[in-house]
Amino acid sequence: MPRVQICTVADLEDNTMRRLVLHGQEILLAKVSDRYFAVSERCTHRGGPLSEGKLAGLSVTCPLHFGEFNIQTGEATSPPAADPLRTYNVSVEAGEVYVDLPDH
Repeated sequence: MPRVQICTVADLEDNTMRRLVLHGQEILLAKVSDRYFAVSERCTHRGGPLSEGKLAGLSVTCPLHFGEFNIQTGEATSPPAADPLRTYNVSVEAGEVYVDLPDH
């Protein structure tokens, strides 16, 4: 599994999120209470861009149809979303933030 350096801890403010494209994969990176989470960027309902939605604690709401997901587990927590998001392992070392991507 390739490990990709994506930013420094200073690049993302607490309780914010951003869209990343890593090796062709769209990923949502979020920082909540100084913890980092990474999930697939697109809503499993209709493909809405989650990075344009609302982040509240560990919940992200899709801007299109308001489905909600837990960014720690990827679980769909509110309809119309039913399928979970893919989650990615995130680690921090020496002020650098890394994401583990699956091998293709």
